[in-house]
Amino acid sequence: MGFIALAGLAWTPVSAEVRLNEILASNGSVLADEDGDFEDWIELINTGGEPVLLEGWGLSDDYDRPFRWVFPDLVLGPGEKLLVWASGKDRLLPAGPLHANFAISSAGEEVLLTRPDGTRADEVPPTELPRDVSLGRVPDGVGEWRYFPVPTPGAANAGVHYAGISPPVVVSHSAGFYAEPFELVLEAQEGAVIYHSLDGSDPDPAHLEGIAYAYKQVYAENPGSTTGPLLERTIRSHVYEAPLWIEDRTGPADLAGITTTFGEGPVEPVGPVFRGTVLRARAVLPDHLPGPVETRSFFVHPVGADVFDLPVVSVVADERHFFDYETGIYVAGKVADEWRVFNPMVPVYGSTPANYNQRGEAWERPGHLEFFDGYQTFAQGLGLRIHGGWSRSFDRKSLRLYARNRYDESNAFDHPFFPDLERRGFPGEPLEHHRRLLLRNSGNDYRSTLLRDAILQELVAHRPLDTQAHRPAVHFINGEYWGLINLRERFDQQYLEAHYGADPDRVDLLFGNAWVDHGSNDHYLALLDLLREQPVESPAVYAEIRTRMDVENYLDYITTQIFILNRDWPGNNIDYWRAEPAPGQPAAPPLDGRWRWMLFDTDFGFAIWDHGLEEIGFDMLAFATEEGKDDWPNPDWSTFLLRTLLRNDDFRTAFINRFCDFMNSAFRPDRVVAVIDAMTGAIEGEIPRHFDRWGWEWGEGWWRGEVERMREFARKRPPYVWEHYADFFGLEGTVEVTLRNPVPEGGSIRINSLVIDAAAVGLPDPDQPYPWSGDYFHGVPVELEALPAPGWRFAGWLEHGGAGVLLEVTPTADIEATALFEPDPLAEPELLHYWSFNGEELTADFTRGGAGLQITPGLETVVTFSTGQGFAGENARLGADAGAHLRVNHPLGATVELAVPTTGHAAIRLSYETRRSGQGAGIQEIAWSGDGGATWTTHATFTHANADPVIRTVDFSAVEAAVHNPDFAVRISFAEGDGGMAGNNRFDNIVVEGSSVTPILMETPADAASVAGRAAVLAARVVGPVGYTYQWMHDGSPVSGANGPRLEFPVVRPQDAGNYVLRIEGPAGAVFTEPVLLTVVRPADLINLSSRAPSLAGAG
Repeated sequence: MGFIALAGLAWTPVSAEVRLNEILASNGSVLADEDGDFEDWIELINTGGEPVLLEGWGLSDDYDRPFRWVFPDLVLGPGEKLLVWASGKDRLLPAGPLHANFAISSAGEEVLLTRPDGTRADEVPPTELPRDVSLGRVPDGVGEWRYFPVPTPGAANAGVHYAGISPPVVVSHSAGFYAEPFELVLEAQEGAVIYHSLDGSDPDPAHLEGIAYAYKQVYAENPGSTTGPLLERTIRSHVYEAPLWIEDRTGPADLAGITTTFGEGPVEPVGPVFRGTVLRARAVLPDHLPGPVETRSFFVHPVGADVFDLPVVSVVADERHFFDYETGIYVAGKVADEWRVFNPMVPVYGSTPANYNQRGEAWERPGHLEFFDGYQTFAQGLGLRIHGGWSRSFDRKSLRLYARNRYDESNAFDHPFFPDLERRGFPGEPLEHHRRLLLRNSGNDYRSTLLRDAILQELVAHRPLDTQAHRPAVHFINGEYWGLINLRERFDQQYLEAHYGADPDRVDLLFGNAWVDHGSNDHYLALLDLLREQPVESPAVYAEIRTRMDVENYLDYITTQIFILNRDWPGNNIDYWRAEPAPGQPAAPPLDGRWRWMLFDTDFGFAIWDHGLEEIGFDMLAFATEEGKDDWPNPDWSTFLLRTLLRNDDFRTAFINRFCDFMNSAFRPDRVVAVIDAMTGAIEGEIPRHFDRWGWEWGEGWWRGEVERMREFARKRPPYVWEHYADFFGLEGTVEVTLRNPVPEGGSIRINSLVIDAAAVGLPDPDQPYPWSGDYFHGVPVELEALPAPGWRFAGWLEHGGAGVLLEVTPTADIEATALFEPDPLAEPELLHYWSFNGEELTADFTRGGAGLQITPGLETVVTFSTGQGFAGENARLGADAGAHLRVNHPLGATVELAVPTTGHAAIRLSYETRRSGQGAGIQEIAWSGDGGATWTTHATFTHANADPVIRTVDFSAVEAAVHNPDFAVRISFAEGDGGMAGNNRFDNIVVEGSSVTPILMETPADAASVAGRAAVLAARVVGPVGYTYQWMHDGSPVSGANGPRLEFPVVRPQDAGNYVLRIEGPAGAVFTEPVLLTVVRPADLINLSSRAPSLAGAG
């Protein structure tokens, strides 16, 4: 935040009428609206002696749009104040709270009050405001603007107020790792006093003498034991007077010596603890609010950043927030002692009441996070909570990280913490925006491999199953080494918003036995009622079930849990969700209202407690379908869904095949071992230091043994599970299915849920995916599908006949299936119309005739042209450069209409480059018209983020009106979505392509000769983007019933001799093959056959 003071700013002169009186642009906890939300607000006051009718007055945060929000019919009396919420909710009821249709940026936006005649009544120029600090006039309505640390909505602007905000401190060195000690210099504006701390606390003039807090080392862990005394620690601030010496502060445990369990003493590290220096500094000028706190972590080691092979996460917070006896979230604390008083003889469990087991926003604490990947790549204020179930009671705890603008300017963590992470709903689009994150201690695995859950999720992360991205890191608290931690995504409605674009308000998120985490459970309870009350065996009922739950997702989820032997399930660790599309938007997976399951907390998996692997053959299938149990780990309610669905034949077949698919891919032993090796290899170098920090001298050897036990599980588990499935379903055994593809570049083969190509997991050699073999159960049908690559088409199955791409086979012995692919003559579409906009006009660069582009503006739409903005000409044609592009400002209400005649063509495809600004429309809706725009049909919807341009492609191949139509048109319209109303949407290189409807003869009829009384055939093979009608002509006359490309003569007669032509008719008219001659001879004349006849058709 830059230096801010109001002196010298040019303010609008004040006269006796309605004025701006107080503004709050970052409302963290001051005042909630009627929805319970802490929104920005603007207070007005009538300084005159007469009532003022506000109807028609404008309120805005944009100089170019003074009437962005207009007041309703409302009278403001003399001396009265009026509070308007700047929430974006746009509520105009005069009798209720008023909400404008915009919000105010805390980084600074103008606030304007405009009279109905357009004259400016008052304004405040862009002014940066910290959280919960308002800007108000003193005295009300007529005085100068002052800063209020305690805002005064509805009351007089009195109390403590300041002329400005102190400037930030300038720090001489960047946060990070250094090989040598150094002097750190702090500077601030002349006249400012710099306060700093080295213990993580906010610098405060009131802390110069130190502030003590209580903590405890010994708790009454065992029944009848005695609790220890309260001890004292001190936090302290200092006045900066001379450079600070930054050096390696490695030494005896400090924070590491505090008890963090319901135990009888702290963990004692083996040897000294590596420690850096945490600086927090702020400046204070006279008559100014304190400036922003500058937070930096410094680490000194002889090898600098090379001391760690992993990223480093430095968490900085007032240590009282973690360790204070009454309010600290990281300790057992007062809550534990109070519980023990009333429960002197009860054993302590992970769920026993303690400070660390408290939940909710009341137990969220402010802090700061820095992320180092060799150097600092991210730093932000945030909220901290303890995360987990019983693992909260462990000495090293999981932290939940909350991005909120009450702690920093952003309410998101915008950083590529997970470099290869893509949005699950938008493949290829990186995900670098998170509202919540976890620093996870590995749960029950925290003293084992430290990666078990991350490994098990990684095994199936390629599937359409929600998993949490992971990245191991080194963890520091207030500069003190805290060991290894797993940076993870967190499952919640914000995860669904980030990955799928789901509206959090339209998400139902449940856990356990239909317990509500967010939204409602009504839809799921109705699904359970359907399963109880209707015959699941019925195809119609099963079809209805599939409309309510994503069966494919559920199969992946169940199959994974059964194989990995997760016995902390199904009665625990179950999250599932559904999301509805936004109003007016089509339902499309996954925003289709169906239930889907999330995989998490699999730390019991791979037999975590079975150190001898005696139970590696435990039957999880029987366990997951057991009936009649009352409690954890598999109560009756938790097995009901699977038990019931297995009564349906189609589900049972899919369930069996999904297991086979996974065993042939994700769970192949060599593949699982490779994942274990790669992930544990990444943390191997940090293991000795980690276990020393947590006092486990034997830890490294134990860790290596636990990792090897996971490898052994991967190798030995498969045959047991194959046997479980065979016994449960009464199956005879397995057969081998081998798939062959002589031309892999021509396409791939899908077997059930697996697509076999170079990207398939578990392949012995990804460069040679074929031949592929896998085991499947005898007598259980498997489904095969040929998937041609672009530019290729399917030509048939070699062994099984037929040209259909789908093939169902019920194997009773080992089988093979070979898919044949051939080049597609229709693969290269023809360019029909093209706009590059490089000439800064709406005229097409190229058209086959009749192309036009027209923009119908909305209320405030402005059409211009621009350059740059990341447009690189990726969709350009005809050698066009990356020049100008079309810019539609304020697009809401506007339409972009394209007249794109398709005469002589089908398989029409529209493509274009596009992007939006931060406040541009977040949704583009594509519609088509077959009658020149008289009527429109919605065809596709795209959501757009404020990011680099993307290419959108719209396929009209299935639209009959797009075929050979001189009146075909396309319309692009806009909706706000996740964007706004005041920005712009941009377009470049709009391309319309199609394939000629003229049929292509892949094989032409040939002359033939046949002996009378035998069979003969004349045949053509025709391809094209549409269907065609056929008529064979014999010597100029139609042959009755000859309406296909193949003309068969079961018995040739002498009168059948003559010339034949095939008439092929499509949307653009008819074409004819060249005449061919059918010669008919008598058997006695065979030796005199004319040399013109090339063959005896059908002879023998």
